[in-house]
Amino acid sequence: MINGVFIGQKKTSCSIYESGVMIKDILREPSLRSDPNLRYTLDYVEADENLSDFSWYPYDFYVINWHPHTLAINKSILDRLHGKKIAIVVEVSAKEYIPFTPDWFDAYAIIDPTKEKKGKFFPIPRPVKVFSPKPLLDSSKFTLGSFGLFSSAYRNEKRFDQIVQEANNSGRDCIVRINLPVATYTYTPITALVNYGKELERLASPRVEVIITHDYMEINNLLSWLSEHDLNCFPYYRERPGLSAVTDQAIAVGRGIMITECNTFRHLHKYISFYPRQSYSELAESTLPGIKQMQLDWSPEIFRAKFDAMLQEVGVI
Repeated sequence: MINGVFIGQKKTSCSIYESGVMIKDILREPSLRSDPNLRYTLDYVEADENLSDFSWYPYDFYVINWHPHTLAINKSILDRLHGKKIAIVVEVSAKEYIPFTPDWFDAYAIIDPTKEKKGKFFPIPRPVKVFSPKPLLDSSKFTLGSFGLFSSAYRNEKRFDQIVQEANNSGRDCIVRINLPVATYTYTPITALVNYGKELERLASPRVEVIITHDYMEINNLLSWLSEHDLNCFPYYRERPGLSAVTDQAIAVGRGIMITECNTFRHLHKYISFYPRQSYSELAESTLPGIKQMQLDWSPEIFRAKFDAMLQEVGVI
């Protein structure tokens, strides 16, 4: 039996951690093995950059959710891991495969389906597990939802106020729910988030109810919450490496999605339209077939098959 380990960061309120957990869950699910003849185990540990609590058991391979801000294990420590080392790369730019990850690994699992295989770089789909949606929160109203890690310093990059304004302009009775939890790396305190939430509430017209929360939800609670909306909205306007992780959960629940032309959504643009090419109301319907196709193209089975193919090519299995 070949033995591997997935090393993730200590639990934090950030998208890098959550993406790592979703990837780990798929890789450790026995029913998703692409080939019953490819036998390996995969332990899971959460560690700091010094691997202080890590058991130096001699694994055959290591999968590491390496990131310069969340799990920056240095080369001298990595060199002590005597087995194949594979980096999970969740922040990929439109032009570069590893803008933040050093060239210290035997292979790179590039979590970006827009990329092509190149040398040690192996594109892997987004980690999407389909979730059975709950009933809509209120079928008599147009219900919009959003969530994200908000930073006061970069408030123009995530324009949650646009959601309220579009609800106002729709001429319909609407509910807008926006969840803004405290994040580990945005350095925005809860007081600032509460004040921003009140600002959003004040924008609402009489026919629009705005509900602001600040809960860091466990994955199943988040999926249940997202599934109660007609449209999950992500009015992002930024140019920086990395694909948006919030849409992974929105795709999983199968409801309509509102995105922009921002390149953080470049993996979605071949499947669905975006604002302002279409209105919020139009996107609630037009994006549904594309979302269904993404659920198929980025299924756990395909994710696992591509990961196993990478392990085969680099000589792990």
